[in-house]
Parts: sequence; structure tokens; C-alpha cells
Amino acid sequence: MAFTDIPQTYQDATLNIAMDTLAKEKQALVFCNTKRGAESQAEKIAQKVKDPPKKEELEAIAQSILDAVSTPTKQCLRLAACVKKGIA
Repeated sequence: MAFTDIPQTYQDATLNIAMDTLAKEKQALVFCNTKRGAESQAEKIAQKVKDPPKKEELEAIAQSILDAVSTPTKQCLRLAACVKKGIA
């Protein structure tokens, strides 16, 4: 297996690794110390995703998250926004 340089596009190393992995059409699992940290990191990554694959499918999943309860909570809204970009 060959090692490649990861472009240092952002100041956040985790974001650089995640975006490089997504650019290669691969998956990444990011571990954080806290739930809050995981949510924050997911939102940072989702903000950088320009054109997610399977957009219609992701939008349907995001909508099902919003429809899970009668009035979506703040957490539901945040999760749905990330899922629309293929991040969760």
C-alpha cells in the first residue's frame, strides 16, 4: 500500500483527512471525545461537502429524520442537515 500526501486545505487535520477520503469516494469514521465534539465535527465536514452522491436518497433520509417526531428538535435539524451532505 502506497502512502500519499493529504492536501492541507484546512487548518483542521481531521477535516483534511475526511475531505481527502471523501474525494477518493471512500468512507471515513471519525472518533471524538464527546457527543458534542462528534456533532460539531460532523457539521464542519458537512459544510465543506459540495455535491454529495445519491443526493435524492440522502434528502429522503434527512426528511425521515425530520418526520420522526411531530416537531423536529434542534438535534433532529442538525442531524438532517448533515445527512443531506452524506455525513452522519
